[in-house]
Amino acid sequence: MGMDIIEFVICIEKEFNLQIPDEDSEEIRTIQDLVSNIESITPNEVSPDDIRERIFKIFNSEFGITNLKGDENLVVLFDY
Repeated sequence: MGMDIIEFVICIEKEFNLQIPDEDSEEIRTIQDLVSNIESITPNEVSPDDIRERIFKIFNSEFGITNLKGDENLVVLFDY
C-alpha cells in the first residue's frame, strides 16, 4: 500500500471517527468497497450517500482528485 493510500485511510478514519482494521483495509479495492466497509462499521449512523459524499470531499480537498463516480479502483486513483 502506497503512502497516499495510507494517508487517505487515516483521513477516512478521522472523518468518520472509526478504525478500519488492517485486514479490512487490505480487502478494500474500490470506493464502493470503502462505503460498504464504513457502513458495516457504523450501521444506521450514516447513510451510504453521505459516506460517499464525504469520501469524495476528502479526495478533492486532500488529494485534488475530482469527478469521481464511486466505482473507481483506489490503487488506480493514487497512481497519478
